Amino acid sequence: MSESGKRSEINVFNGMCGEKFLKLPNIQKYEVSALTEYGFVAAIEMDDGFEFKIHVYTMLKSYPSSVMQLLEKRGEDKGDCVLVSPYISERTADIYEKNGVGYFDYAGNCWFVGHSIYLSERGNKNLSPERSIASTSIFEQSAVISSLILRELFADIKKVWRLKHLSETVKCSIGQVSKVMDFLIKNAWAEKMADAGFGTFDICIML
Repeated sequence: MSESGKRSEINVFNGMCGEKFLKLPNIQKYEVSALTEYGFVAAIEMDDGFEFKIHVYTMLKSYPSSVMQLLEKRGEDKGDCVLVSPYISERTADIYEKNGVGYFDYAGNCWFVGHSIYLSERGNKNLSPERSIASTSIFEQSAVISSLILRELFADIKKVWRLKHLSETVKCSIGQVSKVMDFLIKNAWAEKMADAGFGTFDICIML
């Protein structure tokens, strides 16, 4: 993305955050203090003179697994951690809230808790919710191969799989297995292990 394109994107994301904060009666000032490789830093001043900063991470696509990346970043940054994305699903929002990570989306849904501030708005329908090709192709009824892969994976959630072994077991290509695993990892239904294997979580969380 060009520098002008990045700044345009930042302006949109910044407007989403700033509008919500400035509507609060105890917020006197909100402004971007620095641009970063992951988004920007915003400085907020309250009516009693107290100032704090939030590290805003901008993502065009947000998945449940994104929260793990932000938690790692939050350990490095001094300040509150907030995600801004065009669309955030209900499940993704739940994960962010449980981990204390704020979020804002295009529909006006948001959550932020800290410094005597409580922002919470959910239920606004996004007019163009993100539906990736992976989500429609993996779980639709016609996705026979994906169904076989998922059935094998969740038959024993304690088992660690390798792509080659799983593809041979299900008798499909490694590419098809990799596509399913990428989708599961993005949605925090599976994880890549240290030994290059893949593990899955309890199938109940997918229901």
